[in-house]
Amino acid sequence: MISKRVHDELMSVRRVLNYLPVSPSTEYGWTPHERQVFWAALDRYPRGPWTVIAEFIGTKSTRQAMTHGQKLRQKLKRWVTRLHRNPTARMLMNGDAVCSAVASTAISTSIAQLRRPE
Repeated sequence: MISKRVHDELMSVRRVLNYLPVSPSTEYGWTPHERQVFWAALDRYPRGPWTVIAEFIGTKSTRQAMTHGQKLRQKLKRWVTRLHRNPTARMLMNGDAVCSAVASTAISTSIAQLRRPE
C-alpha cells in the first residue's frame, strides 16, 4: 500500500522534475514512455499497491516500480536541500524577494520622479 504522504511526495516530485537537469538515459533505465505510464498509474492508483502499479506499467517489476518511486522522493529531497542553500532561491520560496523587488521598484520610481525638474 502506498501511504498518502508517499503519494503526495511523489506528486510534488512530478511538479518539479521539469526544473531538474536531465540525466543521460541508459539502456537499463526507464524510458520516457515508462515514466509517463508510471505517473498515469499513480494517478489511477494513488494508494497502490506497488504490484498493481508495476502491472499497469507492464515492463517493470514491483521492486523496480517501488525503487523508482523511492528514488524520485530522494531526488526531491536533494533538490529542496539545494534550493534552501541558495539565498536567492530561498528568498523566492519565502516570497521575500518578490516583496523586496516590488518595494525597490516603487522606491526607485519615486526617487526618479522627485529628481525630475518640472
